[in-house]
Amino acid sequence: MLPSQNRLDKKTIVKILKQGRGFFSDNMTLKTLSSNEKENRFAFIIQSGTAKKAVERNKIKRRARNIVKDLLPAIKNKKTGLDSVLFFKKSVKGKKFREMSEEISALLKKAGIL
Repeated sequence: MLPSQNRLDKKTIVKILKQGRGFFSDNMTLKTLSSNEKENRFAFIIQSGTAKKAVERNKIKRRARNIVKDLLPAIKNKKTGLDSVLFFKKSVKGKKFREMSEEISALLKKAGIL
């Protein structure tokens, strides 16, 4: 689980969806937006169409949270924080933890966060 200071609320997620900058990979999409907070904050969204069972959706989100939690110390801290929302596509369903980790790291590097 991510620390509470690194989680986004619903109001901020909607703002990121409207104004954020997108970065894409085969299995995921990352939207980012600068914020006035000191901490980098994240949210993870997976639609029910991506994985039908809640157990599968929760497993994907748990893995992603764990990966981001491990990467938090390596994430560049600028004067202001960065709010990010990570979306998952259907093809992420069969991926292993290591594959997800590599892809999330690549997306964060692409966005200039890592």
